[in-house]
Amino acid sequence: MQGFVHPALAFGALLAVVPLIIHLLNRRRHKPLAWGAMRFVEAAYKRTHRRMQMENLLLLLLRMGAVAALAFAVARPFANRGALGSLTEASRDLVLMVDASASTGYRADIETTFDRIVRRAEEVVDSLEEGRDRVGAEPRLLSWPSPSQAKSVLSTLQAPLDESLNLDLAFGELQRLIKDGELLDGQATEVRLLTDLQRNSFLGSDELSTQPAYFDRLDELSAQGWSVWVEDLGAASSTPPNRTVSDVRLENSTSGLTEATVTVVNHSNLPQPGVRVSLDLNGNRQPSQRLDLEPQSEGTAVFRLAPLSPGTHTLVAETEGDRLAVDDRRAHVAQIPAPTRVLLVNGSPSNDLAQDGVGYLRLAIEGDGSGEGSNNGPFQVQEIRAANLSASDLDMSQHDLIWLAGLPAPSSAVLQDLQQFVLDGGSVVISAGPQVGDLSSWRERAFASDGSGLMPGEWLHKVSIARQGDFYRIADFDGAHPILSLFADASLRPLLIGVPFSDFIAMAPEPGARVLAHLDDEESSPLLVEKSLGRGRVLVFNSSIHEAWTLLPRAGRTFVPFVFELLTHAAQSEIESLEYEPGREVFVEVEGFPRAPELERPDSSRRPIEGDPRSTGGEHYVLPPIPSSDTRTIGLYQVHLQDAAGQAFAVVLDPSEGDMSRLLGSELAGLHEALIFENSGPQRSDAAPATRQGGEIWRLLAMLSLILLVGESLWAAYLGQRRQRV
Repeated sequence: MQGFVHPALAFGALLAVVPLIIHLLNRRRHKPLAWGAMRFVEAAYKRTHRRMQMENLLLLLLRMGAVAALAFAVARPFANRGALGSLTEASRDLVLMVDASASTGYRADIETTFDRIVRRAEEVVDSLEEGRDRVGAEPRLLSWPSPSQAKSVLSTLQAPLDESLNLDLAFGELQRLIKDGELLDGQATEVRLLTDLQRNSFLGSDELSTQPAYFDRLDELSAQGWSVWVEDLGAASSTPPNRTVSDVRLENSTSGLTEATVTVVNHSNLPQPGVRVSLDLNGNRQPSQRLDLEPQSEGTAVFRLAPLSPGTHTLVAETEGDRLAVDDRRAHVAQIPAPTRVLLVNGSPSNDLAQDGVGYLRLAIEGDGSGEGSNNGPFQVQEIRAANLSASDLDMSQHDLIWLAGLPAPSSAVLQDLQQFVLDGGSVVISAGPQVGDLSSWRERAFASDGSGLMPGEWLHKVSIARQGDFYRIADFDGAHPILSLFADASLRPLLIGVPFSDFIAMAPEPGARVLAHLDDEESSPLLVEKSLGRGRVLVFNSSIHEAWTLLPRAGRTFVPFVFELLTHAAQSEIESLEYEPGREVFVEVEGFPRAPELERPDSSRRPIEGDPRSTGGEHYVLPPIPSSDTRTIGLYQVHLQDAAGQAFAVVLDPSEGDMSRLLGSELAGLHEALIFENSGPQRSDAAPATRQGGEIWRLLAMLSLILLVGESLWAAYLGQRRQRV
């Protein structure tokens, strides 16, 4: 015997001594008393005493054996090998893991990989015996105790899921079954994974990164003697050709127009010329484009659109169909914010564009380089002079961003108003210049050593070039920051680091500030510094934003995108993406009290959203969460409201699911010792532990307990009747 399913219950066998204790307590004790006729009784007693002792002992053993056998039966002992193995019920325990991920929808011939996996799963289940064998069919981490139940679950799998294969979750479920005692022995239980052997599922999208999370679970399973037989049912090619729409984005361009970009990846080893890409914007088809895709590369189609109004916009991008249909179409929902209201405070007004404090800045914001201004873009601009900053009729709350361009330190009252403006969620940008005046006033009024001041650092002194012709340049910058990420590309980096600066103001940043760019002077002085304050943020550019101290404004290819990204980030006006992965709980925020909310799924079916909304302030409310069971299908979802505008969101497929590159059997064999590769072809190996194994013997013990109880009853009745006759 190898052990018990419920070891603690085996101690119930100790109750077998209860009949013995009762017997000992009930033994009669007499005081000897001699009398004449006793010798005849003693003679008769001696003749029957030994026989009665044997009869009572047999009765006692029957009672104790019945209790012990019942206790062991409840504890469910099991044995798989040795002498006891022949007494067990021959059974087969099987854990069947069925890969129903999106990649199994690949159609290499008439049927898909998913069809082959389900058919093979049914074959394995059909080989089991109902009522004796146990199977855990795991298409979605559900355990089923019998072959008929497992097959009924398999019959419901009509199509692949819009999800990736999660091996960490699958092997975690296997560990749970072992921990709960539903699986007893790794050598007696067959664990079989039916899969297309997609490389990304086993190695991750970045094979050079740390080992996949499921390796830790395999380490624990292997240490306990468990193995997983992996059966390959994928396409014959190690790199099946496929094309994927991997990304759709809606962006504001620096020209004030809106651009939709669609990225298509060619996972084939062959070029694919003239791939047609189409785009629907808010249900309206845009003129299609064609891409020439090189082998194992990606291409981007750019759709230039007219300026879009603030609000929610839906996009659906699609390419020509191929063998995997699920990744040929991708939805995207974008929330375009209202135009950012920018107030430019000019510290040095001039009719000369080169000398005007905000001339180039305003041109970059409003124009397209031609000098023609426009307020139809993502920014609405108003300009005032420094003296008007303290005007009583100026309402800072009517703006999203205020740019102080090279002006002397405002009064303490104005700086307090600016600080409150930032705390409430606004943004302030401060740039230097010849007109900043006395730096001590800035330090005293706008800087606080504890970080509570408006400035993210302390202005120390002005720094100028030593002689004509020498300039300072940017030595390094934070390429991960949204403002400067555009210049992180090696081809665009020279546009930023090549800009000359003749003058700047040295700054000592406070500890909580973030320096986004340093100059190449001996002190490596900060050029652009940022800090968060309350709900808003403050940025300081330590040189001028016009030609007084730098030639940056003349470098249109640098200046225009730099200003655009700075304003977009500072005002927190990025286009918000409303897309989620399949099977995720989604929270939807709407404007106005939501009455009778309904969820419309991609298949056009609807259901009411039950529960009470939660107010987030003002007229904005968050609806009750949409459960993961409602978001397993990719596509566009709509939340409809009664008498109010609804909201949309998209559920999208992991782009790596379209990479059909497969793991070779030899690679799998060396991946982990717990994974055993099995050929899926006609020469499929029969080495997997498919033979029936010994199992539990509780039924045998229960039958033995019943026999002992019946025997005890019959024996006790017989003794009672016989002794009464005596």
